[in-house]
Amino acid sequence: MFSNHPPTPTAILTLEILGRGPRQVQNKVQLIISILRLYRVGSIKHISYKMYTKSIIDFGFGSVGTIEVLAPSEKYVIKNEDVAQFKEFFNLMIDHVPKNFDEFTDSDVNHLSTAYKRYCDFLLGSNSDEKKITNLVMGLESLFLKVEEKQELSFRLKMRIAKMLSNFGFNPKEVKKIIAKAYDLRSLYVHGGHISYKERTELEEKFDNVSQFIKTLSNYLRISILIFILIGISKIEFLDKIDYSFIDKDENNRFEILTKSINNTLKIIE
Repeated sequence: MFSNHPPTPTAILTLEILGRGPRQVQNKVQLIISILRLYRVGSIKHISYKMYTKSIIDFGFGSVGTIEVLAPSEKYVIKNEDVAQFKEFFNLMIDHVPKNFDEFTDSDVNHLSTAYKRYCDFLLGSNSDEKKITNLVMGLESLFLKVEEKQELSFRLKMRIAKMLSNFGFNPKEVKKIIAKAYDLRSLYVHGGHISYKERTELEEKFDNVSQFIKTLSNYLRISILIFILIGISKIEFLDKIDYSFIDKDENNRFEILTKSINNTLKIIE
């Protein structure tokens, strides 16, 4: 049902964008929303925005809004002390966020756009815990599994993610444990099951609570998307480097060098 009382925004963003038409401005708005979603785990979506023009021949400018009522499941706060950090992140990502992250286009679908779409499905969907976990795991699968791989998927997934995130300050044993459990829950949901009372109790014992488990998993996907954006090589080449780093000392050293510069950049991100 449409309400005459639109949702109240939690933030108001004022931008000055020069564009040749409304579509160009809309693309820029979508880009900025993507950056905000990737800065921290947050269910960012515009309620409305206005576009102005001084031209007497350009049409299509005006108000853009949505009647969709969003109850954000994931929130974060940018404090005064975060402003410098956020500016640094914004200036970095403004030139690196892929164009196919635009939610209005399905062109050039690849591993990154698929992972980002699953991340957004998690952020913006009013879903069960099982569906949230499934979206997050499927996002990670699109990044860390090759199309031709059909066996040992859970093992490959948890080992590659744990290895990569260990180079970014994460505890690899903890990452491996969380990914393994998340993959099991994803399989449970895909095959028509749900988290039982016993499994929920076990999650709370091992990971404090289900919400914290999901939040940690979502941060793994967010950080992984950022790494894949900034790494500068193809997905297959990057996954091969992760795999080779397990079995060869020189390859491991090269992998550490590859990730070091990105690690220094990502230190600005919580």
